[in-house]
Amino acid sequence: MQYDNSVHGKAVQRGWDESPTCNDCHNSHLILPTDSPDAFTNKLRVSEQICLSCHEDQRLIQRYGLVNSIGSSYRDSYHSMANARKGSKAATCVDCHTTHDILKPINPNSSVNPANVAGTCAQCHKKGATEKFALSYDHKSSLKSGNIINYYVRISYIWLILLVIGGMFVHNVLIYLSSIVRKYRERKEEKLFPRLTKGQMIIHGVNFLAFFTLVVTGFSLRFSDIPVLHMLTFWLSEGARSLIHRIAGVTMILVFAVHFFRIAKGNADRGVFTAMLPRLKDIRDFKDNMKYVFLRTDKRPRYGKTTYAEKMEYLALLWGTAVMALTGMILWFPIESLKFLPTWSIKVAETVHFYEAILATMAIFFWHFFFVILNPDVYPLDLTVVDGKMPVEEIKEQRADWYDELKEKGKID
Repeated sequence: MQYDNSVHGKAVQRGWDESPTCNDCHNSHLILPTDSPDAFTNKLRVSEQICLSCHEDQRLIQRYGLVNSIGSSYRDSYHSMANARKGSKAATCVDCHTTHDILKPINPNSSVNPANVAGTCAQCHKKGATEKFALSYDHKSSLKSGNIINYYVRISYIWLILLVIGGMFVHNVLIYLSSIVRKYRERKEEKLFPRLTKGQMIIHGVNFLAFFTLVVTGFSLRFSDIPVLHMLTFWLSEGARSLIHRIAGVTMILVFAVHFFRIAKGNADRGVFTAMLPRLKDIRDFKDNMKYVFLRTDKRPRYGKTTYAEKMEYLALLWGTAVMALTGMILWFPIESLKFLPTWSIKVAETVHFYEAILATMAIFFWHFFFVILNPDVYPLDLTVVDGKMPVEEIKEQRADWYDELKEKGKID
C-alpha cells in the first residue's frame, strides 16, 4: 500500500501513534467524497484543516522535530492566497506532496525529490516548468535561509514603507495642527459668544478621556491580536489592564452623576438638558437639511442652540452609558449579581457590553468626529471644545433660530 511506504505510515510502524492515519484525514464515520464541500479532504479545506493542523501544532513540531515554517511559507505563496479566495484551482499540499504516497524529499521516488519536482510542477504549469522554476516556489524560497536576497528586500521595503508613510503622516499632521492654530488665532478677531461653561468643558474632557481609555483597555482584551491594540497595552499585565478599565468605567459613571446633579441644581446644565430634548421642529429641521444636502435649496435649516444630530448623539450617550454601567457592574461582580439574576444573564450582559461598546465607538468615529472635525463648516476642528465659544457669525449662518433668540434677548448686538 502507498500509505504503508509513506512517511506517515512508517512513523506509525515505529510506534508514533500521533502520526496521521486514515481516520485523521477521512473521519471515522462521516467519510465524504473529496468533491463534497463538507469533506476535510476537499481541495479548499485539505491544507488548512488536515495538513497544517499537525504541521503547525507546536507540540508535535517540538516532539518530532518537524519544520516550523511549513505553514507560514505556504501561506506566503500564491497557491495559498488563491485558494483562500475559494473556487481556485491552485495547488494545495496534496497536489505537490501527493495524498498517500508522501515520501521524504531525499527518496528518489518522492514527488518533491529534486529529480522529480519539475515534473510535479508541470502537472499544472504545463509549459516551461523547469527545475529552476520549481526551486523558485518551494517552501524555502520565502525564508532567509532559502533566499537571503528576498529576505533583505522584504526587510528593506518594510523600513521604506514605515519611513515614507511615517514621514507623510508626520508632514500632514503638522499641516493639520498648523491649520487649527491659524484658525484659533483668526477667531480672536471675531465676536464670540459662550456656548459651553468651564464646568461643561471639564465634564466633556474627562468623559472623552474615560471613554477612550475604556475603548483601548476593553478592546485590547477582546482583540489582543490586533497590532495597534497590542502596541498600546502590551506593557500592561492583565490585572493592570482590568484595573484601569474599571477605574475609567467608574470615572465615566461619576461624570454623569455630576452632570445630573448640575441639572438638578438648576445651573447652565439644566438649560443644556432642556435644549437636548427632542421636539417636532427636529423633524422639520431634518427635512430641510435633506433638501439642502440634495441641492434642492440653498437655504440652510434654521437650527436652534442644538441640532437634531446633537440631540441624537446626546440621548444615545445617556442610553449607552446606562447600559454599559449596568452590564459592566454585572460582569465586575458576577457572583453577587447571580444572587438575584438568572444564570443566562451573565453571558447576555457580556454580549450586550461588547456590542454596545462597538456601537458607541463607531458612532463616535462616524458621527461625532464628522460633525466636530470633518464637517466643512468647522474643519479642521470645532474650536468650541477649546474655549467653549462660538463666533457670532457662525451662529447666524448655521443656527439662525438661536441667533434670533439671542438677539431678541439682547445677548448679542
